[in-house]
This record gives sequence, structure tokens and C-alpha cells, in this order.
Amino acid sequence: MRRNVGISELERGDEGSTGVRDIYEWNPATDGFEGAQRSKKLREIMYRNGWDEQRLQLELSRRERLLRYMVERDIADYESFQAIVWEYDRNPEDVIELLDRGRLEQLI
Repeated sequence: MRRNVGISELERGDEGSTGVRDIYEWNPATDGFEGAQRSKKLREIMYRNGWDEQRLQLELSRRERLLRYMVERDIADYESFQAIVWEYDRNPEDVIELLDRGRLEQLI
């Protein structure tokens, strides 16, 4: 069995060096992930899009729901995945409405 035990970001250091920043670590007692540090990438995304923390959490929650739906319905081939992701990028509200109605397959 394979298991991820962490989620990390790569970051550029001084003089072109590369460092690793652990964002989430797996807790074997709960079999879940716990935050280790704040993500610099997520802060950059917030800044670039003009979002506050609440808006970022909403977006992450929506994307998690979308991915869970695709996993539960075995939507895993490249073309189907790409079609859904691209449509979400263009029209997120419409895709979320289809998701809420259980009709996401209309996009593929």
C-alpha cells in the first residue's frame, strides 16, 4: 500500500537554491492531514485574485467537492477531466450548479 505522508511546496531560496516547505503532514492517529505551515502559494493566489481568506476557502471547498464528485463517479480519463476543469475555469458558477444537481456528466 502506498500512502502520502505530507504535502510540500518547493520554494526558491537565495542564490537559486531550492527549499522544501511542509504544508500538511499526515497524522497516523487520525489518518488525516494536519496543517504544518501556511502555504505561500495559496497566499500568492489570494493576492493575485484579490481574494480574502474566506473567498480562498470557498474556492478550495468548491474544488474539493468537484474532485470528490469525479472520484465517486470514476471520471478519470484525461478528456473528461480536462473538459470539466476547463469549463470550471471559464464558468465556475455554472459548473457548481451542475454539480449541485448531480448533472456534471453533461460537460463530457
